[in-house]
Amino acid sequence: MSTINPYVRFSMYDTIDKKWCVYRAIWDYEVIYIDEGEMTVTVNNTTYVAGVGDIIFLRPYETHILRSNSDILSQPHVHFDLFKDDLSEIIPVSLKRKKFMNEQEKTWFRHDDLKTLNLDFPTVLHLHDHLTVKNILLKIIDEYRLKLPSYEMYLSALMSEMLVIIQRSYSIYKLDLRKEHALLFEKLKRYVLDNIDRNIKIEELATFTYMSKYYFIKVFTEHFNTTPHKYITRLRVQRAQELIVFDKTLSISDIASKMNFDSQQTFSMWFRKNTGYNPSEYRKMHE
Repeated sequence: MSTINPYVRFSMYDTIDKKWCVYRAIWDYEVIYIDEGEMTVTVNNTTYVAGVGDIIFLRPYETHILRSNSDILSQPHVHFDLFKDDLSEIIPVSLKRKKFMNEQEKTWFRHDDLKTLNLDFPTVLHLHDHLTVKNILLKIIDEYRLKLPSYEMYLSALMSEMLVIIQRSYSIYKLDLRKEHALLFEKLKRYVLDNIDRNIKIEELATFTYMSKYYFIKVFTEHFNTTPHKYITRLRVQRAQELIVFDKTLSISDIASKMNFDSQQTFSMWFRKNTGYNPSEYRKMHE
């Protein structure tokens, strides 16, 4: 972090009072703070939603689509280079798609140095202390607008400070979130086990955790190192094995019905797919 020398190319507080969409690639980095309203951003065919207090972090070269989701969208933002060089003052702000850029413009993409600087931020950041970031960004906008003596030096210092605060705030947020998820997923595990005899839907679990389906799948996979579908299937297979081996009062048909399969044949096909044995074979093996 101590080696960076940010160059602020453009900074402004925008308020948009109509539905709005832009499809482009940028030559530099951009930080957008959502001060009012909601925005979706699509990068590499993945769509994220950013609400009030969230940061959108856009990188050089990556094609992205920005859309406002509300009647009014307020978004202070800043375009910058991590390192000032001879091209920093020449390169403008891009509003173009890559296919519409001329050959010279295609040489203007800044090198993405985030990973080497331990600043490999995601596209949308939820921060522990977003107001501090907002206040620094507003200072950047004022300095860029007023251009007081030595403003470029001060802008570089403010930009460095903001990146440090974003990094720290995001790290604290992730720690808090992991603790929160750990408690929530303990409750979820009990819920799944209590309802394992039926085919639990992913949407149901997302609702249980008060998350969107996409976000639930993401954090579940990070927490359990497997997808929700594979996790539920593993527990259901274990449940079926227990019933087959230890409850001899139940026929295979009874077990299929108990576990909410529409037929014994469907259950047998599912069990064989996940264990390599049909239920009758499995029962005989453990007699």
